[in-house]
Amino acid sequence: MESPDDDFEDDYFPFRYQEYWVIDELRKRVREMIAATDSPQTIRDLAAVQLAVDRLPFNTPNLHFVVLIGDSERSYQIEISGHRFALSFGGMVDSDGYGHTVLEMETTGFRDGSTDPWQLSGWFIDAKELIENGVEVRVTDYEGTANIKWDIFEEKPWLIYERAMSKDPDGGFFDLD
Repeated sequence: MESPDDDFEDDYFPFRYQEYWVIDELRKRVREMIAATDSPQTIRDLAAVQLAVDRLPFNTPNLHFVVLIGDSERSYQIEISGHRFALSFGGMVDSDGYGHTVLEMETTGFRDGSTDPWQLSGWFIDAKELIENGVEVRVTDYEGTANIKWDIFEEKPWLIYERAMSKDPDGGFFDLD
């Protein structure tokens, strides 16, 4: 079995330790979407998204999904790929469109958006409401799931991350040596 360092070197998203709750909430929303859909293809795609979310803060190579929760009036979006993670929302009012990226990060260490728990919590609460109300969940698979490395880790990614964080308790972008 390969070690995580062989594949990832610096290929993880710059989540800070105190932001673990974001990953946990995202896991809950993806599980809720899986439970709420009856489309086999959507369930399959969401299972791959769940794999990528479960591996956070590490990336998942050969994967790029965009999950859209909602419709043209109001929607919430999750984008997760081998190099980018983003949560955003948007919609249309009359003929005017709007959109906002709540949180975005890349494996390069780039971060943008809010780490304010209020704003992030709002995204999760609104997405949960839409899922519970039965709105459409659409998943776009830009890479195809055939090339996903399903068995990269021998241990849970978060344990590897916690061990590394103990070397840099202030958080931020660090090496996993």
